[in-house]
Amino acid sequence: MHYGVDGWQNVKDEAMYAAYYRGSWLGYYTKTVNVDGGRNMFDLVFHDGADHWENNYGMDWHIDIGY
Repeated sequence: MHYGVDGWQNVKDEAMYAAYYRGSWLGYYTKTVNVDGGRNMFDLVFHDGADHWENNYGMDWHIDIGY
């Protein structure tokens, strides 16, 4: 996951992990991210390290987290 806050500030790349329950894959990946207080937007796109990107058709993903 490639992400930042409030218009792509503080950009980071972090691995996501396959979600399992009782040994069975749930069909999605997960990652917990802590965001500093006072932030309004969480910006993200996904990539697999092989230059394959999921970026919402170039619009990226933006989640309102307005504290």
